[in-house]
Amino acid sequence: MHYDGRAVPARPGSSIAAALTAAGIRVCRHSSAGDRGLFCGMGVCGECSMEVDGTPGQLACMTHVDDGMRLRCQPAAPRADLATDPEPPPAEHVLQAEVLVVGGGPAGLAAAATAAEAGADVVLVDDRGGLGGQYYKQPLDPAASDRQYAAGRALIQRVRAAGVRVYSGVRVWGADGPGRVYAASARERFELRAERLILATGAYERVVPFPGWTLPGVMTTGAGQSLLRGYQVTAGHRLLVAGNGPLNVQLAAEAVRAGGTVVGLVELATMFSPRHAIEALRMAASAPSLTRDGLGYLARLRRGRVPILTGRAVVRVEGDGRAQRAVVARLDSDGLPVPGTEITFDVDAVCVGLGFMPGNELARLLGVRHCVDPRSGGYAVERSPSGRSSLEGVWVVGDGAQVR
Repeated sequence: MHYDGRAVPARPGSSIAAALTAAGIRVCRHSSAGDRGLFCGMGVCGECSMEVDGTPGQLACMTHVDDGMRLRCQPAAPRADLATDPEPPPAEHVLQAEVLVVGGGPAGLAAAATAAEAGADVVLVDDRGGLGGQYYKQPLDPAASDRQYAAGRALIQRVRAAGVRVYSGVRVWGADGPGRVYAASARERFELRAERLILATGAYERVVPFPGWTLPGVMTTGAGQSLLRGYQVTAGHRLLVAGNGPLNVQLAAEAVRAGGTVVGLVELATMFSPRHAIEALRMAASAPSLTRDGLGYLARLRRGRVPILTGRAVVRVEGDGRAQRAVVARLDSDGLPVPGTEITFDVDAVCVGLGFMPGNELARLLGVRHCVDPRSGGYAVERSPSGRSSLEGVWVVGDGAQVR
C-alpha cells in the first residue's frame, strides 16, 4: 500500500493502523488543533480517520489493507480534488432470524452459540473484521498462541459449528424498535429483523484528558493491546504504559515478551501496599487463574527491568507534533500533581487506560431501562440474572450491560 505517495509494507490481513504503526507512521489526519493518530483502536473515537482510495472518513483501526491501497492523511477540511461522481448505491439486504446477536466478543459468541445449539436460527453481526472482540481477538500470526487465544478460538469454532450466520465488518447504526435493526458494511446495507435481540456490545476505555493526550503516539491501552495481540505490532519502540487496572500490566508484560522496550509501568493505585493484602487474598481465592497470570506478568516485568511506579499518573505528554516525552507525577487528594514528584520519560508511544465504560448506546436508543452504577458513576442495564432487560424480547449481556 501507499501512504501519501510513500510505499509502506503491509502483511495481508493487517489493519491499516497496524501497518502504519509498524512502519513508524503516526499521523492519520490533520485537524485545526494539530495532527491526530490512532487512539481508541476499536472504532469508537474516529481519531484515525483517513482517506482510503479517495474516500475520506475511513477508520484505520477497523479497515484491513488491500493490495495497491492508497492512503492519504485526511485534511482538516474536505479536499476540492476528490472525485464528485456519485458512487453506485450499496447493495441492500433484509436478514431475518429468530435471534439477532449484536457483538462478536466473548459474551456475544457465547450467547449466539447457546441459542443456536438450542435449535434457534441465529444471526450475529459484529463491526470488526474478525470475531473475538477486544479480549478474544485472534492473532494475524497463527504461530502466536496462549490460553487466551486458544479459549477464543474454541468459542469461535463452537459458534461456527452451531450454524450461526456471522456477518463481520457490519456496524449497527440505528433501530426502529428491537425487531428492526439497521446496519451497514463498507459496501452493503442491512435491515435485520428478529424475534429476539441480544445486545453484547462490550465496553470502551475510560480516559481522562491531560495536556498532550491528542498527540499522535498517545493511545488507549486497548489500542496497544489490539496492535500487539491482533497483529504482533508493538505500539512503539519506547513505550510507557499508565493508568489503572490489570490490562495495563498485561500489555506491558506482553510488550516485553514481544521484544519491545517498556520504559515504565505507571499505576495510579498503590498496588503493593500492605493494606491491600486482604483484597489480594480474596482475589486469589475467587480467581486463582487470573491471579496466577497477574503474578506472571509482574515477574516478567521485573525480569525485563521495567520500572513499576505506583500511586502516580501521567500528567502531560510533550513533543513536536508527536509524543516524545511523558511526565509522570504523584497526585494529591484533588487529583493535582504534587510539586517535586515529576519524572520524565523519553517515549515514542504512551498507552493509557483507566478502566472501562459499557458501550450501551444501542440499549439506550431502544429504551432499555438503566440505573446508575455506584462503582463507575455511569449507567448499568437493569436486567435479570439471564440478561433479560426491561424491554420485551431484548437481552443485554456482558460488559455492554455493566462492567464488573
